[in-house]
Amino acid sequence: MNLSSLNNLSNLNNLSSLNNLNTQNTQLNPTNLINLNNLYINNEIKENNILRTLDNKTKVGFEFEFKIAIFDLDQTLWNGENLYKDSLNILKTLYRHDIKIYLVSFNLEADKICKLLNIEKYFDEIYFTREKTKLQIIKEIILDYPDIKEKEVVFFDDLAHNLYEVNINSNIQTIKIDNDGIDWTYIPIKYVYRFYHYLYD
Repeated sequence: MNLSSLNNLSNLNNLSSLNNLNTQNTQLNPTNLINLNNLYINNEIKENNILRTLDNKTKVGFEFEFKIAIFDLDQTLWNGENLYKDSLNILKTLYRHDIKIYLVSFNLEADKICKLLNIEKYFDEIYFTREKTKLQIIKEIILDYPDIKEKEVVFFDDLAHNLYEVNINSNIQTIKIDNDGIDWTYIPIKYVYRFYHYLYD
């Protein structure tokens, strides 16, 4: 009995279709698999250095677990001299997937730094002030998005007290960035699985 086809593969390269995929995991013989790299993963994941965490046999994509991303600048996206190795890739990917991206910094040169680093185009807006707390600024940002829940917002910062203030006064996700700066391991991602139905002659 020969394997003749796999069912329902026509929409793999459409990210919006992933919500309808079955999340049940299964063990498959690699020799019987269609090459997912050519269908989806190569286009959307491999270029973003996430492929190393994926099992090609079952995982076919990912979704971000937030709709708004708010970043600190110093020691989060850059180290005072250069961007951290994944910073640009992360910003590009979020931008390409229509995530709203904001920068909130106490560095009064933040706008100039972003221009020098050539990343200003990825932000919906850049805030740099010491007259308000980061919580106050973030609250102002999300007021512009009444259809987005606080839990669909994520705030990245390297300083615990900034994160603590936001955490205890909202339902916003808060993620502390350690000394090596941001990388893909900090980004809340939900992997999407496909259960394959075999059709036999």
